[in-house]
Amino acid sequence: MKTGDVLEKAFVIELKTVKQEGRKPVTMEMLDKTAEEAIKQIDDGHYADSLLEEGYGNIGRYGISFFKKHCRVHYRDGY
Repeated sequence: MKTGDVLEKAFVIELKTVKQEGRKPVTMEMLDKTAEEAIKQIDDGHYADSLLEEGYGNIGRYGISFFKKHCRVHYRDGY
């Protein structure tokens, strides 16, 4: 998400769903792990490269995981 001004903050957001395995309950720890995996995917996939090329220097990353009505949001500043 771009703000329109390269001096302002831009964000990269990755959403992931957590799938239930059989009858095993989905825990907050599983949601946290998946949110961290989303941030790692942003980094490993170089998702912010185009923003950097446009001149954005202040880029935040959100990893969001969800299962039904539950979600976890993890944030990392800087890129």
